[in-house]
Amino acid sequence: MRLHARQTEATPAPRVGDDGTTTLALLLAGLAGWVDAIGVGSSNDVFLSFMSGNTTNLALSLTHQDWARAKTIGAAVALFVAGVTFGELVRRWTGRLGQPLVLWLESFLLGAGAAFHWPGIGVQVSNTLWPLVFAMGLQNTSMRRVGGINVGLTYVTGALVQAGRALAGRGGGTAMRSLALWLSLAIGAGLGAISLWISALAALAAAAAAAATLGIIMALVPP
Repeated sequence: MRLHARQTEATPAPRVGDDGTTTLALLLAGLAGWVDAIGVGSSNDVFLSFMSGNTTNLALSLTHQDWARAKTIGAAVALFVAGVTFGELVRRWTGRLGQPLVLWLESFLLGAGAAFHWPGIGVQVSNTLWPLVFAMGLQNTSMRRVGGINVGLTYVTGALVQAGRALAGRGGGTAMRSLALWLSLAIGAGLGAISLWISALAALAAAAAAAATLGIIMALVPP
């Protein structure tokens, strides 16, 4: 009994309580879905946050010798990784301010993507993707853990795996949180697709405003 007690104390269960971190994660997942839907809807099915899908499409493009599409998708994957790397460096260099600063940088990049859609600018659609995919890479460094579990803020495959594992172990709280992340991204994607009916400029401007606002909230109310 004593040995069992010591083992239990050494390996505590993940927290289930919500201290604000979960809410921010859900909002960020929704923002990622919004931006990804804009990218897919305004390009040749290039994902801005879902690199597993891009990897599959890259392999298909190479197999079918669609070199132009393969080049675009390959660049998206590279920029996503560059965004994650840059975000981690920003957080390392700036300490506590790093979390909101990453979101403000994301807001700037989303705003730049919106500006590319300004009437008369004449920027090719493929070129409007680059600041957006870099921004999605950045977003993943703004928050790493929710309720004691690792999360991705722009993709939900891991969240669904966590949900399945939690359900198998009767971890209802963890399962619900993981499923909520998936649902948030799905809802965000749906709203992003609807926003494209207005214009890509308006849709991305709204996304930039949302990222800036979340950065302010994160600065004022640390998660």
